[in-house]
Amino acid sequence: GLRVAQEAYPIDALSDEMHGVVGSMLFYTRRYDEPIAHFQSRPSTPSLRTLVGLGRSCAAAGRLDQAIAALTAAVAQSDHDPSVEAELGRTYAQGGQTDRARRMLADLEDRRRSAPGYVAPQDLAYIHVALKEHDQALALLEQAFQEHASRLLFLNVDPRVDALRELPVAGNDGAVPCVDESPRHLSGRVHGLAFDDDESGA
Repeated sequence: GLRVAQEAYPIDALSDEMHGVVGSMLFYTRRYDEPIAHFQSRPSTPSLRTLVGLGRSCAAAGRLDQAIAALTAAVAQSDHDPSVEAELGRTYAQGGQTDRARRMLADLEDRRRSAPGYVAPQDLAYIHVALKEHDQALALLEQAFQEHASRLLFLNVDPRVDALRELPVAGNDGAVPCVDESPRHLSGRVHGLAFDDDESGA
């Protein structure tokens, strides 16, 4: 969890991986000023992990111009890694730039069809969530589970799917209270784990 990551961080404070882990744990707490400050603490030579974390946190905080700038730099640094491009596309959608978001989504879908497994379905799902296309997002998350996507492990604490937790869904015997159980269920099934509400990024 966050406490463990923060305690371990001083042991190897120069580690980009540890820096990114702490930033991600802070992001999952939804106190977005904290991960933004954390990721900005290395301003001189931001790594790819730092740029993505900063962009994601700024987007969640509504600082969309900063988010797009960081993620655009991340896309270039990553040589157009699809997961990074998807994060930028999701941010465009969140900011109302739906034409740009849909162009990026279409390109990623084409790349997935031509090279299955190269573009992860959950990355496409995040764009659909931001576009308010929730059925498509849930179908892609289920597909990600079928493909044993390890990054679903933290889906139950990921703010990017919060919109799905608020939706009513139909079950076999009528209405299910909310879709919160669906992404949580998917994340738990990946490794047969169950998560509690207080496990922010454990």
